[in-house]
Amino acid sequence: METRFKRRCWLLPLLLLAPLPAMARDFPGMLTVFVGLPLLVVAAAVMALLLVFRRHGWARVMGILVGLPVLLTGVYVACVDTWRFWPSLESGELGFRLVVILGCAALWACVLAITWRLWRGAPRAASSRH
Repeated sequence: METRFKRRCWLLPLLLLAPLPAMARDFPGMLTVFVGLPLLVVAAAVMALLLVFRRHGWARVMGILVGLPVLLTGVYVACVDTWRFWPSLESGELGFRLVVILGCAALWACVLAITWRLWRGAPRAASSRH
């Protein structure tokens, strides 16, 4: 029985990639709310922490390596899903949708500003002892 499990354990990643029946429909805003928004929140928090150490070279490199893919992913999510999530004036979810869209835009701008600050940050200055 153990060898049967070992022979079939390679199927587990394929099973995880299979689409779920609940996600078979195309709901506008699902990618924005469940992928884009959490990604931007976590990235903004991590990059704000890196901003504390911006004078170190490793923090600047990590900030750029984290910031650029997150910014590109944010643009991708906006082009694929967020534009369809834009509310109409007759929508019953006007407030919720506007908060999500404006929140994503503000977080994206925050990640952009932090990435810019890390990229343009001054290199570590030599300390002078007086």
